[in-house]
Amino acid sequence: VEQRVEPAKKAAQVIHKKLLGCLQSQLGLDTERRMKKLPLMLLSVSMAESFKEFDPDSSIRKVLEMCCFMESHLAATLADFELKLEKEVLEPLNKLSEASTGPQAKHNGLKEEVEEAWRKLESIKDQYSADLYHFATKEDDYANYFIRVYGEPLLTHLYNSGREIAVPIQECVHMLLHTGMREEGLFRLAAAASVVKRLKSSLDGGVVNHSEFNDPHAVAGALKSYLRELPEPLMTFELYNDWFQAAGEKELTDKLEQFKIVLKKLPSENYNNLRAADG
Repeated sequence: VEQRVEPAKKAAQVIHKKLLGCLQSQLGLDTERRMKKLPLMLLSVSMAESFKEFDPDSSIRKVLEMCCFMESHLAATLADFELKLEKEVLEPLNKLSEASTGPQAKHNGLKEEVEEAWRKLESIKDQYSADLYHFATKEDDYANYFIRVYGEPLLTHLYNSGREIAVPIQECVHMLLHTGMREEGLFRLAAAASVVKRLKSSLDGGVVNHSEFNDPHAVAGALKSYLRELPEPLMTFELYNDWFQAAGEKELTDKLEQFKIVLKKLPSENYNNLRAADG
């Protein structure tokens, strides 16, 4: 008997599941409430709101009124049909399926659901991997849509952001003045690389929550990283020999005087940012 009942039971389960997928309304509602949630009824309501904008004698209004009536009528017919389908077909099928379902059938049903979930998960993982690969191949193209900070020439960053002082210099110096002035080995001791990376990402994105980064060594690390990654240093390649010669002066007064002379040769943008970096 079990062998003869099993095919009918499976057929009832499959048909019940397929019919549920065909319904456009929610189970358990009466005809009126079903009708309100149907796409046909939503379209009818939209048409009713639209034809109010036209004159009473407008041909467009008349067409919209007729379409509104037809969509409403179709929605009512569909709601009534689905209600009868639920009462006369779905409920008996569900009772038949439940009445004839033993522990083994329930186990098999759960097993099938788990296998289907795993298949969907694998499909999602494959799609995610494909999207990541696609993004990696287009990384340079996507980067052009964002204002970069780290690794970008100083003048480019200032022009793109409309600023006079680079974001990392202004933000990091501001945080260090408030939290790092009494810290020992501020620019010598390294911070956690993950924190520095997160701060750099925030600076690249232009949004920094100062309260989130309370380790002054991480702030100092982000500032040092910005200065190191500049394609041309703040003090410029062109003036390298001038700085070297000024630093070679033996007398302190002569050395300071030479430094002042070289500072005046810096472009204004470099000078302003170098001064800001010195706090």
